[in-house]
Amino acid sequence: MSILKLQCSAHLFGIALLLALAGSLTVRLGHAATVEPAIRVGSEVEFPPFAFVDEHGQAAGFSVDLIKAVADAMDLPLTITTGSWDAMWNGLVEGQFDVLPVVATSPERQQVVDFSLPHTETFDAFFVRNGTLAIRDLAAAQGKNIVVMRSDAAHHALLERNFQGKLVLVDTIPAGLKLVASGQHDALLCSKLIGVLAIKQHGIRGLTAGPLIPDYTRVFAFGVKKDADELREKLNQGLLIVKTNGVYDRMYEKWLSYDDPWRKYRQALVIALLAATALILTAVVWLVMLRRQVNRRTAELAARNAALEQEIAARTRVEEELRNHRENLERLIEERTSALRESETTLRAILDATKESIWLFRDDGVILMGNETAIQRMRRPANEVIGKQFKDIVPAHVAESRQTRLRQVIESGLGLEFEDERGGIQFHHSFYPVTDRAGRITRVACFSRDITARKQAEQELKETKEHFELVFNTNPDAAQITRLTDGCVVNINDGVTAMTGFTREDIIGKRTLDLDIDLWEHPDDRQHIIDELRRTGFCGNYETMFKRKDGSRFVGMISARLYCNRSRDEAQKDTLS
Repeated sequence: MSILKLQCSAHLFGIALLLALAGSLTVRLGHAATVEPAIRVGSEVEFPPFAFVDEHGQAAGFSVDLIKAVADAMDLPLTITTGSWDAMWNGLVEGQFDVLPVVATSPERQQVVDFSLPHTETFDAFFVRNGTLAIRDLAAAQGKNIVVMRSDAAHHALLERNFQGKLVLVDTIPAGLKLVASGQHDALLCSKLIGVLAIKQHGIRGLTAGPLIPDYTRVFAFGVKKDADELREKLNQGLLIVKTNGVYDRMYEKWLSYDDPWRKYRQALVIALLAATALILTAVVWLVMLRRQVNRRTAELAARNAALEQEIAARTRVEEELRNHRENLERLIEERTSALRESETTLRAILDATKESIWLFRDDGVILMGNETAIQRMRRPANEVIGKQFKDIVPAHVAESRQTRLRQVIESGLGLEFEDERGGIQFHHSFYPVTDRAGRITRVACFSRDITARKQAEQELKETKEHFELVFNTNPDAAQITRLTDGCVVNINDGVTAMTGFTREDIIGKRTLDLDIDLWEHPDDRQHIIDELRRTGFCGNYETMFKRKDGSRFVGMISARLYCNRSRDEAQKDTLS
């Protein structure tokens, strides 16, 4: 069976929707203070799936749901009355009803009623008894006894074409099918879909549906009483709204998909497969994330335990050092009462407590003092370090470099910072001049910090960045980084140039919607992806049409993820797709 949804082109439909919304706003403002009377709707009792009466005695069917949705969109109250088609049609012509939700349009009917925009289209066929020849068109029906529903589109079509034969009028399609099945007449002419459904629903046997006749088609619209222009315009606007917001498609799927019974099974199977795939992927991702989290937590705990052990050891060492210094201080107090010696001992304890190397050099480079950390890093006893020059205890190139820095500080009178390496350990040094009471620089203080771990971390970060760039650039799939705010392309890999034909110079720094790099066949698809990214941060497996540089089209599947580029503005968000 063939049922077609009538849709406008995207451009004309958009214009019509804007006009409809503008018209709707005008009508609402003009009648904001007026309570509108209920719209009187007439619906057939036996015209499934478009119109019928359900087991509760209520009007039901595609056209009933559609007029309700349109009325709801336009805030129109409704009252629905059911009856035979002939009674409903005559009631509309005589003004007893305001609207019939499903009426086949024709020039003759246009003279007595008005029509909204069309909403569906169907095709007619002759139903004959099994074993008889099929009637393929109206010409082949001439001279036969043909059953039609009273005032139906088939009835009017035969009258308009001067049918030469006997017309048998019935009130419902099932009644006409039963007459033909009983052998009283030759055929019934009606919508093929509705006839087939009526045969199944009422268990009528012995009938066969012929081919679709080419003489006419049924274009269904809302039938509106004559000269009710304002009501017709509201119905048109409401119809445009429900076609735009997806309500129409859901009703169409519910009522008019009987001709393809496997369609629902396919959809259920697809949904089941997608659900199973999603569950599997979720489980895999969850396991991977769990493993990573366990590994990360294990590493964190190990690092914390190591840090705790180091802290305990350091505290033990500090406590031991403090205890030793206290004992030394007590002995020194006993031996010497000099406040200067007491201050010097206290200063020494403070210097030894730090993990930085602290040196004091004479202006000629002789080492006057070094704290415990400094002496330990030399791997020599203190008596082999204090009183010596650097050239006597470190490699010549290191000694020369540090001696040069020492002279610079003495000559300039300014502090100096630099880095060097000794024995596989990288150091950050800070040299500061020390003056005597006369203001002359006689000594230089040096603070040295081990920065090996920091340098290694910086190198690892650099390597990680290089690895990412390698993976990004060698990925055979097309990948690009786009700025979310304005669509500017930040970077692409070779997969993009191979797939689209554009060069890196064509794309990088340009907006993907610019005319000179028009990649999107349907720009609205890009907006859909952006909306999804802003809503969830991710859009996966979205299929759309793209354009190459030479103008050819191709179908691609795109996945994108939103991330914050902290190397630039903290609020700058990019998409990796």
